[in-house]
Amino acid sequence: FEAGVVVIDIQYYEVFADGTQTLFNKTFPILVTAFDDAPILTQPGDISFGEDTGGDTVTLIATDIDNADSSITFSAELTDVDGVSFDAGYLQTPSISGNILSINNISNLSGNTQYITVTATSNGKTDSKTFKVTVTATDDISIISSIGTITIVEDGENTITITATDVDSII
Repeated sequence: FEAGVVVIDIQYYEVFADGTQTLFNKTFPILVTAFDDAPILTQPGDISFGEDTGGDTVTLIATDIDNADSSITFSAELTDVDGVSFDAGYLQTPSISGNILSINNISNLSGNTQYITVTATSNGKTDSKTFKVTVTATDDISIISSIGTITIVEDGENTITITATDVDSII
């Protein structure tokens, strides 16, 4: 409903004791005062991606009935399920460009206890939504350290030590 003046016009009959009636008109204005509503942020869905996939993006969508949608700004923070600031240790700080939220994990880390709370702000009013981010583990290959030139005398023996590392397992 738009702000402004609404005019109400009422017509009624008054019936008198002698049985006569008279039509009356009563007109009065009602002043409707404008109120700036908060923007409405669409709930992002929960997301999941593999630890070595390069992360994911979420398109943030919000509308504002009282102001231009282009005036809406977005922010994001790592939180728990209740929207309280919390870092589970496996995601990088989320970043936003326009209405695109970029999410990535810390190299070789995974988990399923991290949430992100996004906030849409317009003219000082806000709306926030929280969603879950799961990073699934990927079993990375083991890496063998370099092996130099090996010389073995004919009919001889030699011991070769090979070392390897694996970010996902103890070798």
